[in-house]
Amino acid sequence: MAPIARSFSRKPVAATSRCDARSSRYWRSRHQRSWTLPNVIAVGAVNQAGDETPFTSYGPTVVVDANGYEVESYVPGGGTVRLSGTSMAAPQIVNLAAKLFALDPSLTPSEAIDLIKRGASASEDGRRHLIDPKHTVNLLAGRTRSRRD
Repeated sequence: MAPIARSFSRKPVAATSRCDARSSRYWRSRHQRSWTLPNVIAVGAVNQAGDETPFTSYGPTVVVDANGYEVESYVPGGGTVRLSGTSMAAPQIVNLAAKLFALDPSLTPSEAIDLIKRGASASEDGRRHLIDPKHTVNLLAGRTRSRRD
């Protein structure tokens, strides 16, 4: 079994959206507002400029943001369409987690989430934390070197 498949069979990481500050009574009645599971990371959506989208999730459990505006997406039949939503941002976080597990299968979900959070760039007001895959991978590389030394 390939290392990435092995790591996911033991250590799933889930990125979720719409977990805070929803005014819908339907939403509040069916979903817990404060998911704090060790393998779950809550995601907000930003546009290409890094500004919050009007539909984003926000609140104390949303710890990172990714592009969720007009993301090129594949549709059945092989075509593409630009879609917007927090559901477009969440897969980018899971993709980054997958890269981290591929580079270091010994990572735990909590360690991967911590690297993603520490690798994110904060907005000037500190409200948004945009993922930075390159910085996150560099943090992992530094961590790996430290363990070898």
